[in-house]
Order: sequence, then C-alpha cells, then structure tokens
Amino acid sequence: MVQAQQWLDKTYPKEQRKEVKKIFARGKNLEGKLVVEGFDSLEKIECGFNNLTSIEIVDLPKLNYFHANGCQITNMVINNCPEIGYLNVGNNLLSETKFLNQLNSEKLTYLSIHSNNFSEQDLSFLSKFTNLEQLFIDNHDEEKFENNVYNRFIGSLRPLRNLEKLKWLNIANTDLSSDLEHLPENLRKICLNDEWDRKNAGYLKIREELEKCSQIVGVTEKLYQEEEGEPEFVSNWHRIAPWQQAQELLLEDKPLVKSLRKQVRELKEEIEILRKQFQKVEKKTKQITKLLEYGLAEKQEQIEKIFKQHEIKFTIEEKEMLRNYLLNQGNLLTQQQQLAAEKLLKSKLSSAEWEEVFTKREELINLQELESEKFLEAQIEVGPF
Repeated sequence: MVQAQQWLDKTYPKEQRKEVKKIFARGKNLEGKLVVEGFDSLEKIECGFNNLTSIEIVDLPKLNYFHANGCQITNMVINNCPEIGYLNVGNNLLSETKFLNQLNSEKLTYLSIHSNNFSEQDLSFLSKFTNLEQLFIDNHDEEKFENNVYNRFIGSLRPLRNLEKLKWLNIANTDLSSDLEHLPENLRKICLNDEWDRKNAGYLKIREELEKCSQIVGVTEKLYQEEEGEPEFVSNWHRIAPWQQAQELLLEDKPLVKSLRKQVRELKEEIEILRKQFQKVEKKTKQITKLLEYGLAEKQEQIEKIFKQHEIKFTIEEKEMLRNYLLNQGNLLTQQQQLAAEKLLKSKLSSAEWEEVFTKREELINLQELESEKFLEAQIEVGPF
C-alpha cells in the first residue's frame, strides 16, 4: 500500500500543479487520506478502486468530473469546486450527506452515492439538484448489506418532483416505497432490479405497482424495452411509460381533471417565460452595475484626490464630516451637517476650488442615481417577472 498524499505530492509537485488538467489514480493501491488542492486548471479526478478513507477537494475552480467509486471513504469534503457536474462516490462507507451541500446545484447532472452507509432519511437533501439527469442511490452490494452497511433511504419519491431533467433513477434495495406520481415527467427508466433483492424492502411496492399498470387493458407501452440513445446499463430497467399511460387511461373520462391538467401545462409555460425574462434582467443588471461601479470608483478617487489637496485647512472632526459630504454619504449626515459642510467648504476654499469640488460631487451623485434608474429600466424593458 502507498500513502495517497505522498503519491499525489510526488507525482504532482506543487510547483507544477497549475497546468495539470487530469489526475488519474484509479487502482493505484493508495490508502489513507487524500487532499487535492492548488490545481488551478484541474478538470478531472479519477481515484476509484483504492483504499482511500478520507478525501478533500479544495479550491479547484475548473473541476467538473470526480470519480472515487469503490474505496473505503468515510469522510468527504468539498470546498469551492463550483463546476462539478459529475460526482461518483458510490460503493464507499459514507454516512452523512452534508458534503453535497457545497456542490453547485445548477451544475450537477450525474450523482452516484449508491451502496454507502447513509443514515435513515428521506430524499429531501436531493431536491435542490434540479438539473440532475442520472441518479444512483441504491444498494448494490449484498455482502455489505449482510454486514449492516447500506443506504437507509426511506419513504416518498416526492422530493424528486422538481428534478425535471432526470432520465434514469436507481432505487433498488432501498425503502423508498411511494408517490410514483410525483416523479418528473421526463423520467424514462427506474431501476428496481438487482442481482439480489432485499426481502420486504419498500422499493418492491413500487415495482409491483409498475408491473400491475403494465397489465391494464389498453396499456400498450412495454415495461421492458431498449430506447434510442440510452446507456447500455439501463437496458433492463423498468420503463415509466406504461405507468404514465395507465394514469392517462384512468383519467381520460374525467373532464375536470383534464381541464386542470391543461391549466397546469399552461402555468408551466408561463413560469418558463417568466424565468427567461428574469435571466435577461439579471444579465443586463450585472452588465450595467459593472460599468457603473467602475465609473463610481473612478469619480470617488478623483474627489479623494482633491480633498487631500485641501485637508490641511480643516480639523480632524471637520475632515470626517466633509469626506462624508463629498462622497454623498448622506445617510451618515443630518441635513444640518450637510448645510454646515457646504458653508465650511465655501469659507475655506477659493471660488474656483469650490466650483471644482462642487462639480465633481454633482457628477458622483448623477452616477449614483443612474445606477438605480438603470436597474429599473432593465426591468421595464423585458417586462415584469
């Protein structure tokens, strides 16, 4: 066995890390703790099938792929890795899901945490990952289960209802047992089979429901069927299509339900339009704010420069009041103090000096007002949201 950190530091010396794009440590007979940091260009880490017990990935701004399947990991830390889209830490010994909180929920499309040792809980910790396309939370390892090491996910599938891009879901050998109707419409297949079955496990209820629906008169969709473009590993998974078709058949003679379904579709379309409008506002506001911030900073710098030329003329108390006045920080001054500041400047500066200071302050105020007005204009231009 080789200590993982020693291997990393020797293979990738710190002075050479900035340009490294991939770390390949798959099956290298590594053990112990591994901390990966200081790789500014790193995009991919493969360190699965080792005896790693703890992994920390820190300040990796370009990392989008992380694979550590088949180790002995009990502790996982993710810190400032905002681009991760693929995360596979299946078949380890993890018992807490809190490390997932540091992921960018908008980036993650693939998550595998199967065959770990997570404590009993529902799936609410997954509800924020709305761009997930593939999700594996099952128990695949029978030997680990016999040793009381397995994922204890229980209850409803409802927390997955907003994962609208989810295509493939594996819940085999878990105690997830209800609410098929809350799965996203785009889900194509769900894994409810494995090389072994847990007796009386919750997921068997879902499998039974799917099988019954596929036998309803009028249901023509097949429960098992390969689909175009799917990964090979899902070929024998259960299709959701028969269940969806069965629900439509059961509801087709109910006008009220049909009307409500139509309204839901229309509302979803409106929400999508509003979401796109909001994105336009957000983008435009950021652009405007960036330009105005630059202009404001430049103008403040000019005022500070002028003030320093004349500050010898004022006491310490007067300097603080005048700086707040000149930088238009009116919330720090009363109306009386603002008038006093103007009077003081006029008494200590020449007419030309006062005119210069007054002009710069007016320019600063105009920029501050413009910053606020432009945001409102951006909202009005693309419509309400």
